[in-house]
Amino acid sequence: MSDLPVVQKSFTIGQGCVRRRVSRAMYYKLKRLGKAPLTHDAGGPRISDQADADWLREREAEAQS
Repeated sequence: MSDLPVVQKSFTIGQGCVRRRVSRAMYYKLKRLGKAPLTHDAGGPRISDQADADWLREREAEAQS
């Protein structure tokens, strides 16, 4: 059995909010504005690790401008 940590590749909306320290209300506000991370359906909406990274990069670029 391996002692390597399990790497999570996608997150529920709730997990994504905890990860980025935003409330669910703020997530849905960002979604209405077209500024939330992209989601895919895998038994419910999920945010992929790549979509989270892209979203963070976009928000950082927006803050710089």
